[in-house]
Amino acid sequence: MNTNVFAIIDKGEFELAENNGHYKLKYRFYFLRHFIISTIMSIVFGVVSQQVGFAVVVFFGFVIINFLISLVRQQGVMNDLVYNIDEAYRNRKNGNC
Repeated sequence: MNTNVFAIIDKGEFELAENNGHYKLKYRFYFLRHFIISTIMSIVFGVVSQQVGFAVVVFFGFVIINFLISLVRQQGVMNDLVYNIDEAYRNRKNGNC
């Protein structure tokens, strides 16, 4: 089992913006590979079961469940990242490098 939090993500982009002394960290990530794999697996399940409805259910099951799991895991990583950035910024501001 792959426990890498970023395993399902094709690519991601960080953006750090400052507005009146407040910083906003944006992170965008993409699931194209996951979508393609889910589509192929759904087609295989549909062909084997000979039911289009089953293939659609399998597709949405794969996509939705994996997407929700990724969102939860990514949120945890982002919270840790923001906390560490904030702590490093405060230490640097106070001269505690």
